[in-house]
Amino acid sequence: MPRALSTSASLFRSLLRKTELMGLSTESQAMQSAEVGDIRKKWHIPPAFNVEFISYYLDRTNRLSEMKDRLDQLLTENRQLTEEEVELRAKFNVMEKECEHMKSENDMLLNKALELHDLLKGLAGRPLPLPPVVAALHNPPSPPLPTRPLPKGSLRTPIMTKAAAKMMMTEQVPPVGG
Repeated sequence: MPRALSTSASLFRSLLRKTELMGLSTESQAMQSAEVGDIRKKWHIPPAFNVEFISYYLDRTNRLSEMKDRLDQLLTENRQLTEEEVELRAKFNVMEKECEHMKSENDMLLNKALELHDLLKGLAGRPLPLPPVVAALHNPPSPPLPTRPLPKGSLRTPIMTKAAAKMMMTEQVPPVGG
C-alpha cells in the first residue's frame, strides 16, 4: 500500500542519522516550530514527520498534562466542597429542628397570651384591645400585592383596577336586585 515518505518512521530515523553523519544541525526544527504560529487552533493535522505535526503533537502533550493538573485541582476542590456541603447540611438540619421547636413554642405562648386576654376581658366585662405584640402575631399583615414595575422616570402610581379592588374585598356584597 503506497504512503507518503513523511509518514515512515524508519526513513525519518535514517535521514536523521544521515544528517548527523554529514555534520548538519538537527536542532533547526525547534526554531521552525516557532514559525508555525498558533498551533492550538489547528486540529486534525494528518500524521507526518513535518514541523507542523511535531508542533501539534508537542502542544497536545502539553495540553494533556495541563488538563490532568487542572482535573486534579478540580477533584480536590470538589472533595473539599462536598465535605463542606455535608457539614453545612448537618448545621442546616439542626437549625431547622430548632426553628420548628421555636415555632411550636411561639404558638404555645401565643395561645397562652390569647387565653389570658380572654380571661381579662371576662373580668373587665367589656372588650379590650389586644396588646400590639400579640395582635401582630395573631393577625399577621397580608403580603403586598404584586404590581407591574413602572417605567423609569414615571411619576404615576399603580392604578387600582376594578377587578383587583373586587378581589381585595373581604366581605361579599350580594348583587343588587337578585
